[in-house]
Amino acid sequence: MTYGSPDRHRVAGAAWIFAAALGCGFWNPSGLLAQDGAPTLEGVIESHIAARGGREAWAEVRSLRMSGEFSAYSVPHPFELYKERPGRYFIDHTWGDKRVVMGLDGETAWRINPWYRIDWAVTVTGPEVMVLHQDAHMTTPLFDYRNRGCEAELGAETEVDGLPALPVTLTCSDAAAQQGVEVWYLDPETFLEVARDSTGADYDRPVEQRTYYDDFRTVADLTLPFLVESLFDTRHRVMEVREVSFNAAPPPGVFDFPVPEGMGRLQGLAGTWTVQEESRLTPRQPPVTVERQGEIVARLHGGLLEEHFESGDLAVSRSLSYDRFRGVYVLTQMNNFSHHLDVQRGTFEDGRLLLTNEDSGTTWDAFGTTLLDRHTISEISAQRFVWEQERSFNGGRSWFVSRRSVYTRP
Repeated sequence: MTYGSPDRHRVAGAAWIFAAALGCGFWNPSGLLAQDGAPTLEGVIESHIAARGGREAWAEVRSLRMSGEFSAYSVPHPFELYKERPGRYFIDHTWGDKRVVMGLDGETAWRINPWYRIDWAVTVTGPEVMVLHQDAHMTTPLFDYRNRGCEAELGAETEVDGLPALPVTLTCSDAAAQQGVEVWYLDPETFLEVARDSTGADYDRPVEQRTYYDDFRTVADLTLPFLVESLFDTRHRVMEVREVSFNAAPPPGVFDFPVPEGMGRLQGLAGTWTVQEESRLTPRQPPVTVERQGEIVARLHGGLLEEHFESGDLAVSRSLSYDRFRGVYVLTQMNNFSHHLDVQRGTFEDGRLLLTNEDSGTTWDAFGTTLLDRHTISEISAQRFVWEQERSFNGGRSWFVSRRSVYTRP
């Protein structure tokens, strides 16, 4: 379900009742108050969880979508954010005049951030990884800090920008959850989060960061902030939520490292295949027909497809990739006959990938002449594709099919 204008007044009702009971001193289940009437760590955290809608209700949330307006470098733009258990996260937003996309598939963190003067996806290392894991929390880490390998300590009531607050310090060592020390400041009346002091990231550099939470609204009996502001160094970033959806399926693959440029249309080639193959060395030789099993492996986030196969006495290893800087596909191939690295380059034309070594400098000499080769991959579908290799003995004036391989799913 999607909600654009939830009831702002139904916020933390359970927490207010609980806080009033504590304040009146007539209710103290499970040691939620100390003997002197002061709140205990367990009491504060359980009150916070109740204020947010309750542990059981949030446990039913498998995915979350948010959209609204995000401001960085003082310029507002729309944003879209997805979370999914366990630990998957995606945000598409704009910093200044540059679109920045960041994701976490549960393990691998990645980003597309033109501010680094790189406009393609790269894996994230350093403090940004920690921040992405923190942002992937469906709620605050106070819900399950013990399971995350953290220790919590309740401090004496303090102030945040002149307002009273109860500080809960988390010390964590699990990098997959969060790392180091952070302090959550809770409103002593509503037990909702007011602010957080933590280690953030600014261009791969750890920085001290304060985050403010405000405009809490209740959506489907779950309470969450619709205004989040982050301050660090000279940065000021503001997220204003407009719509929230729970348990709607995120777009397929949205958390995954993006397939490198040019290779998306070839990902269907990866997998296990039954291959019907016809081959011949010369135009007049009758073709030799064999059936073999083949496997094409996607590596480097799908940026490289590799295949090794044996057909009769011939063994072949080859790889297929895309050169984003020159706008061409590249096939490299080596066999146990010529023992040289053949490089083919080409492009898609009419749904077919055409590659040749005519201008790559990797032609080879045999049978008293220079041999040219070219490859065509066509009829690409989820269940089938055709790979043809052609050869020329006369400088490209005429060609014959030296190998035709039909790949079908077993």
